[in-house]
Amino acid sequence: MKRLDAEDQWFPYVSRRGFMIAGPLFLTVGSLSSADTQIQTTASHPVKLWIDGDIGARTSGNGFEFLQQSLDALPQIEFATSTIWTDDVVVFSGPTLKAVLESADSGSGDVMATAINQYRVTIPRSYIEDDAPIIATRINGKSFSIREKGPLWIVFPYDRAPKFQTELIYAMSVWQLERLTVAET
Repeated sequence: MKRLDAEDQWFPYVSRRGFMIAGPLFLTVGSLSSADTQIQTTASHPVKLWIDGDIGARTSGNGFEFLQQSLDALPQIEFATSTIWTDDVVVFSGPTLKAVLESADSGSGDVMATAINQYRVTIPRSYIEDDAPIIATRINGKSFSIREKGPLWIVFPYDRAPKFQTELIYAMSVWQLERLTVAET
């Protein structure tokens, strides 16, 4: 039986030195390919919003699911505002949080908003007004991806009044929104 040298243990056409030099290049190219796939998957992430908790309407199981079409079917609000996360004034549009909750026949409890990354914040009902906040489905008239804080973002009209420029309001401005849970009262 032939004994293997250290050089023979590697792929027959690549020496150990060649592999050591080329290895990081292959890993980098593999990472880039992986990142491209992730970006494509993220960009095509379907718009879904799940509402559960104290709600009367259910689309399946114990919750209510909104897709892009059902969010678009609700009355739309649009406003231009600057944010602490964007460089310029941006035009946000989408249904109000209040209209979305009413569509699911929600109770009057506070609402926990959860993002894709599991960031959670409770929005007291006293902060949910007739025209604010909105669940933005578009920025400057276009849908936006997870990479751009979408596809759903709870947005307040920050420039409208000082009451919309507080740390609490900023904390309730959940981007990459995926779930709303209405507390029992």
